[in-house]
Amino acid sequence: MSDRIKKISREVLAGENLERNLPWIFNQLISLYDKDAKLKLAMGYYNFYENYREENHFSAHIEYSNQPDKVELEKESNKESHKNRLEEEALLNEVNEIIKDSILGKFSGECLEDSVKHLDNVRNKIINRMNILTWYTDFLQLYEYVLNRIEYRFKKDLEDVNNETFTAEVLSFIFETKDNMVINDRIKEVIGQLPVRMTKAKYFELLGNSISLYKGGDSSSLDTYIYMLKTSAGIYYTEGMEQVFPELSRLKNDLEKGDYKNLTEKEYIDLSNCLELGVDVIRRKVNFYYGLQEIVNYLYVIILARPYADMVESNSASFDSLAMVGEINRYFEADEKVPLPEKLEEKFQLTEGMQEEYFQDICLLEPIFMDIKSNYTELADSLMLRPIFNTVNMARKLLGSSLFVDLKQNENSNKADEAYLNQAKEKLFSQLAKVFNERSQIYNRAVMANTLNKMPVFFQSYGEIEEYIRQSLEQCHDLAEKIASVQLIKSLYQN
Repeated sequence: MSDRIKKISREVLAGENLERNLPWIFNQLISLYDKDAKLKLAMGYYNFYENYREENHFSAHIEYSNQPDKVELEKESNKESHKNRLEEEALLNEVNEIIKDSILGKFSGECLEDSVKHLDNVRNKIINRMNILTWYTDFLQLYEYVLNRIEYRFKKDLEDVNNETFTAEVLSFIFETKDNMVINDRIKEVIGQLPVRMTKAKYFELLGNSISLYKGGDSSSLDTYIYMLKTSAGIYYTEGMEQVFPELSRLKNDLEKGDYKNLTEKEYIDLSNCLELGVDVIRRKVNFYYGLQEIVNYLYVIILARPYADMVESNSASFDSLAMVGEINRYFEADEKVPLPEKLEEKFQLTEGMQEEYFQDICLLEPIFMDIKSNYTELADSLMLRPIFNTVNMARKLLGSSLFVDLKQNENSNKADEAYLNQAKEKLFSQLAKVFNERSQIYNRAVMANTLNKMPVFFQSYGEIEEYIRQSLEQCHDLAEKIASVQLIKSLYQN
């Protein structure tokens, strides 16, 4: 089919035969999206079942740590996690019911409308939970930074670092490649671990300069950047987040109570255990919500495509995606989650090459669709193609690289002018200033480090990078912090 797609692509770019080509392109794309989503749903549903079953088995047969200090912490967390698992189970049951009613059952317009409403609710809840988990992830990263720099206080016979030798070593690591993207990534990694000895005025100057780079661009791009900075600084709050994951809220409170300037070795160990437990809780929850969101997105595409997908003739595939989904759905309905039979896994051998085939044709058709979207939407409206156009556009988003894309976000965002930039900058600066006034010095340094490494690289020359590294080391008079930073940077290239 690729030859025909290329021919039609040339015609669309030349504005030829549009009344015939637009319906053909829309029908082909929605059919490909439908087939691709069904195959991905079968695979994703299979993997999600196995992961969910294993995770539930682990939770039901949890073995507590052999460290006495960690046992009570883990037991309390396990009780609170049980409440969250009930919510997760209810959410999963809702998705399983939508699968059974909408794509395994008889199709109707009313069913489509109800299923889309339910899926929207599920998606929004998952996105809310993932936003909260993202905040907790960044929060724990800040305290990981703090605890890492305290670790060496409790070690003896520390030897100072040769600043010149280590600076040369780091520069060699950064510039051993000629790839500028890799160089920039390495600079950011190093900045994130170096001791922060920067004045607040200099920090805000660099932050303001990075925001100014978005002047004249889409406001949505600036919003995304500000969101990333806020989460990295631990200042992005979602309403009711303390109630959603009580075990993480409790761990957060424990970490915030620590007196990090005068921490004893036992307190350091307790807080490190607290941090470790938080990371494990987040890992399990992210795996659940991420996997469920994949299923929801694939399911969403299949439901949206149902009125159109059968309009394009296709060769019957040897692998029946929906039959596989139906079998797994029945296993989910069972009270006991038993391992899936090997014969189901063996059926996936029949899918070899199918995804690659769909992907190849989608890659050829999507650029044509985007050209139509930019230049011929009025013609599509006049041909009464708006419903299928909207369906194709929605399916494209759902199968795109952004799993948690906002389906209702206006794609034609305003430009970020001077006023918009200043408003965003003032609000962010005010929130950060409040943190710096209220929190400890070591925590504030963690915030700076975790946001400096998210900014575009602000050095103009090799010499500036060299000077920044050397000065960061020379101005750090806390030997434990300095050695911790050096060891963390060395781990970037020694491993």
